[in-house]
Amino acid sequence: MEADPLNIEFGRRLGELRERTSLSQEQLGRKASISRASIVNIERGRQSVSLATLYRLAGALNCGPADLLPTVQPASKPRLAIGYDTPDTDKAISAVMRHAFKDSPA
Repeated sequence: MEADPLNIEFGRRLGELRERTSLSQEQLGRKASISRASIVNIERGRQSVSLATLYRLAGALNCGPADLLPTVQPASKPRLAIGYDTPDTDKAISAVMRHAFKDSPA
């Protein structure tokens, strides 16, 4: 399975900031309450992070969460986009309404 460009860029930034602060992967893991194996996987782009982990990593590196965030676009697009100007809006809303009211009394 190919790694997501967002995860790859996040991992690259994480590794760069970690090295700049002279922390080993193990030291960063301890400071952020994350295993060294997870730090390795994150830096290699094989593991994504939750918001809580993002904030713990930023705190451990004495930086803001935004300093770790990638600027690349996601590799995959959502399968269904619902909004005012998407062609799937009416279809999606109709399907939700049918499902929501299928068992309700008339």
